[in-house]
Amino acid sequence: MLPGFIHIPSYYCYRCMFGLEYPSCNIQCARFLAELIEKEGADNIAAFIAEPEIGAGGMIAPPPEYWPIIEEICAKYEVLLIADEVMTGFGRTGKMFAIEHWNVKPDIITMAKGIASSYLPFGTVAFSGEIWETLKGSNLVAYTYSGHPVCAAAAVKTLEIYKRDRVIENAARVGKYALERLKQVLEPLPCVGEISGLGLMIGIEIVADKATKRPFDRELNIMQKLHERALEKGLYIRVSDIGGTPGDRVCFAPPLIITTEEADKAIDILYSAISSLCPQKKC
Repeated sequence: MLPGFIHIPSYYCYRCMFGLEYPSCNIQCARFLAELIEKEGADNIAAFIAEPEIGAGGMIAPPPEYWPIIEEICAKYEVLLIADEVMTGFGRTGKMFAIEHWNVKPDIITMAKGIASSYLPFGTVAFSGEIWETLKGSNLVAYTYSGHPVCAAAAVKTLEIYKRDRVIENAARVGKYALERLKQVLEPLPCVGEISGLGLMIGIEIVADKATKRPFDRELNIMQKLHERALEKGLYIRVSDIGGTPGDRVCFAPPLIITTEEADKAIDILYSAISSLCPQKKC
């Protein structure tokens, strides 16, 4: 959000900013990066950074072609590729890192949250060997609490537990089950426009009109009401009013140790909350 940074439209297929439809769109959201680099000049672009799956913006997964195209463009123009895995990393999408879903190798990965399961604040940055060789021996900036031993110990133990208890495999298995059941149960509702995601990082689009994708009027405060009704029934959900777009999404992102039985219970509550606000006869 700092001035001087250039943005390109996101891979939000349900509400494509180019007004196109997947897959006939030819993944214009990715190819636009090349157009921007050409216009700005490759020498003026240091790096491209994005989340492998959009997180706080509504749990939006990209089309499968997106990241391989981005990787190819960055390599062509010698622009560094940075994967922001702060939210998606360490099993959230059913892989250790979300970027692995497409066999893409970024130059830099930013990490936090899941690395220590948020028990203690800890973040890190991983570089490719080429970048490390360039930085090695230089006077890198450090902070007072960099490499804090207690936080580092928490991260090491967390990673041991992920492996020991096969937590990431569980996220992949239960996430696949949850996505299928969410589609089966919620997609028939007239106020559910789209459901998508990877692993246990799933987004549910709430609409007033399924045919036109029209959102509810803001003054109705539908998303807050949905949050409150779910909470009354014992389910805490995150609702996302996506900045800069007209979309509203429910974020389904439970703990990675959730069971299929617990997922079923959460989905049943979610169905009850959504259907009570969006009766079948009219939206």
